Amino acid sequence: MADKKGVIEIQFNWIFILVAGSLILLFFFGIIRWAYTSSAESSSTTISNYIDSLLTGTAVTEKTVNKVTIPFKKLEFTCTGIRVDNSQNQKNIRNKIIFAPSRLEKNQMITWSLSWDVPFRITNFLFVSSPLIRYIFIGDEEDEIFKYLKKSFPEEFNAEFNPTTIEDLNNFKVRVIYVNLLVFDNSPAYLKEFKKMTSEDVTSLKITGSSFEDVFYLSFFNKYPHDATTDNHKWNPTSGGTSHAFCKASLIAAIFSENVDDYNCNMEKAFKRAENIANIYKQRSSELNIYYDNPMGVACQIPHQTDKFTTMISAVSAIDYERLVTAYLNIKSDNNLAQQNSCALIY
Repeated sequence: MADKKGVIEIQFNWIFILVAGSLILLFFFGIIRWAYTSSAESSSTTISNYIDSLLTGTAVTEKTVNKVTIPFKKLEFTCTGIRVDNSQNQKNIRNKIIFAPSRLEKNQMITWSLSWDVPFRITNFLFVSSPLIRYIFIGDEEDEIFKYLKKSFPEEFNAEFNPTTIEDLNNFKVRVIYVNLLVFDNSPAYLKEFKKMTSEDVTSLKITGSSFEDVFYLSFFNKYPHDATTDNHKWNPTSGGTSHAFCKASLIAAIFSENVDDYNCNMEKAFKRAENIANIYKQRSSELNIYYDNPMGVACQIPHQTDKFTTMISAVSAIDYERLVTAYLNIKSDNNLAQQNSCALIY
């Protein structure tokens, strides 16, 4: 009987040791996991803050291209923030106007900035991408817009214009930009080259417009998901959406925005800023109009009438590209008139 009791006590002791040991191991594994997660989050936060500062600095200088290497595996962009390496915390980018793909990979980033003028300067648009993202432009070599893009696109982006062949080069994203094509091919043969890529990573933009002093019409597309049963290699006409652009910077902004929602969201920020700045110019012209209200100043009073600013403020408040063009042309014309008459300029 005593032997049985001893055996039971020994078994109980071993069970107790196993349970206690497991709890201790779980406790230490929990601490290790917490420390690792905290360290990763801390590192991601540090990198996010650095990138945020970098974006602020690069956006200040117009027409500057910067190629930088930063220790991240994946950098995600939205209109409202950035996220590093699947961090749980998103860094708020506040009112920065940044046009970028949904994600960058392999610690490489390129930035480029251009001023958005309507016709006075509103702000710099910042474009962000990677040398591992492929941009393919297709259009008429004699088209003015196509020629401008071909001449202006920085070589750091490795853009291709009317390539003779299009093959998969193992880029993690591909963007195809069609410029003023009379016939849009919804199922180009080269889409088969990218059949292994997701529909989110193969996108296109169709641009229609002939002048930077008029409205551009934009159509965004994703390719259909690959379906081995139907061999469906087409652009999905309902996958994106439509929008507009005005002036060079906003047209290029659409090229770097792979979806219409992020593009429109950033343009809303730009229009809000345009409304604030237009109000400042309106007040200035109003005061100059009063200043020139004398027989000697009639020629200078005319350019500083404020009705054109009323039109612009109404247009940008409603995000109305057509009325913005009207206000733009009127302000530009009156500014030239003020210059010809040796008056204070509007902008």
